[in-house]
This record gives sequence, C-alpha cells and structure tokens, in this order.
Amino acid sequence: MNYGGYSRHGAFDFYLKNQNLLMMLQPWLNYLPMGRKTKKFLNSLENNPTKTFLNFTALEPISDDLASEYDRVFNSKLSPYKRALDFDRQVYLVQDVLKIHDQALMAHSLEGRAPYLSGSMLAFWNEIQEESVMKGKVWIKELLIEAGLEMVTKREKFGFGLPLQEWFAEEGSFSKRVFNRLELFEKSYGEYIPSPIREMVQNPAPAAKSHFLILYNIFLLAEWVELKKL
Repeated sequence: MNYGGYSRHGAFDFYLKNQNLLMMLQPWLNYLPMGRKTKKFLNSLENNPTKTFLNFTALEPISDDLASEYDRVFNSKLSPYKRALDFDRQVYLVQDVLKIHDQALMAHSLEGRAPYLSGSMLAFWNEIQEESVMKGKVWIKELLIEAGLEMVTKREKFGFGLPLQEWFAEEGSFSKRVFNRLELFEKSYGEYIPSPIREMVQNPAPAAKSHFLILYNIFLLAEWVELKKL
C-alpha cells in the first residue's frame, strides 16, 4: 500500500496547501536561481491538481492529451491527496517498480514474486479518512519504535538509481558512448522524437547536466533498436 513515503507525495501535499499562492508566484519564482529539484517542482505546477501530480511523477511536464488518458485511473471519490496515492498504487507500483523487479529476475532465470496484498490491508487503507495518517508514515514509525526498531525510523530512504549525473560529469568513455549512440539515433529516427527532446539529443553534452535521465532513456531505446536489427 502507499502511505505517502515518496518525495513527490510531500511536494504534492505542499502544493495542495499552498496552491493559490504558488500559482500566483510561479512566474516570478522561475527567474530565481534554483536547483534541479526546485526547478522541476515549479515547472510541474498547474491549476489542475491531477495534472500537477502527473507532472511530479514524470521526468518532464506531460501534454494535456496524455494527461487525459490517465483520467480513468484517478478515483474521483477520493480526496486529491489520497487520489494521488491510489494512482501510484495502481500505476507506479504495477507498471514500474514491480515490473522492473520481475524483468530483472527473469533475465537471470530467477523466480521472484511480490507477495499478494492482504485484502484486509486494502480495506484498512480505504477506510482511513484522516489524511495526516497517510503522510510521512508517522504511525508506522511509531509502531517500529514501540518494537525497539527506532534505528530503522532514522535511516534515510534511498533507491537503487544509477549515478548517471556523476558519470556524465566525468566526460569519459560512458558519456562518449552515450552521445555517439544518440547522434546516430537522431540521424536515423529524429523525425519521430518530440521536438524538445530532439533538441537535447542533438546537443546532449549541456543537456546532460539537468536532463541526464531523459538522455539515458533515449540511449537505452537507441540500443534496443540497434539490437533488434541483429
């Protein structure tokens, strides 16, 4: 289940509490020097909470057409915050985290299935009305402390992401291989790449400083296309 543990949930909660002020200040705040995460937060803001959350989940703000495709997934009977958590349960966990987990294991002929979610846990989640219970996993931390596991509650959460930004910054063999592949891919398939992303692919070195994830994803696509030719 989802109990608001990701950074985008905290960002979305902040947006919901300060939506009017943020929308009013957004044009002015964009002129200030800021880090990558802050810039992404500001560029994701929309008057529509659902569209804003979708922007938080994506590498770049998504189009209105694509956002409308997800309307059927969001449960309109839930509050905006809980609706976002429910969306992650249905989409992010199933189509991203669990899918990658399964593919990584299958690539090595290993069986690994996530346990089935208890029906009683899902019912419990649906019955929660107080949103504060679903922010920051406070009550879960309290239970861990009672069980003598306070050290777990103080441990910072971290993922298994590749240090792409650091690899690109080294300007070594990794970045050269990626940039060369992107250049060849753009020459052959550039017309199929959306214009903003195509501009990054055409000049990847400066784009890698803040859009390294997009470039790496296009690189993986280019590698896959090349393998399909064999």
